Amino acid sequence: MALTAALHGLTERETDVLARVLAGETRTEIARGLFISPYTVQDHLKSIYAKTGVNSRQELVARLFFTHCLPRIGTEIGPDGWFVEKPAPTNDPVGAHRKR
Repeated sequence: MALTAALHGLTERETDVLARVLAGETRTEIARGLFISPYTVQDHLKSIYAKTGVNSRQELVARLFFTHCLPRIGTEIGPDGWFVEKPAPTNDPVGAHRKR
């Protein structure tokens, strides 16, 4: 989540709101959980939409899924629940790194 938030320039509070949106919480539930008003949540959502280039929750979830999750389907999941990055391929000949 932090990488996605940093990629889009989200503030810490916007990241908190985004996490709750992705968890399926309503605006009222997010407000209660973060001890802010629903209007403040809406302001954060507007800012998140602007920074991610979307216009709705549905579009936000779809954009994040299709750009950050779908391309990694089949990738190992780490202990933190996020995808483990595969090491970058090298130009070494096959088997050159093995000890004999």
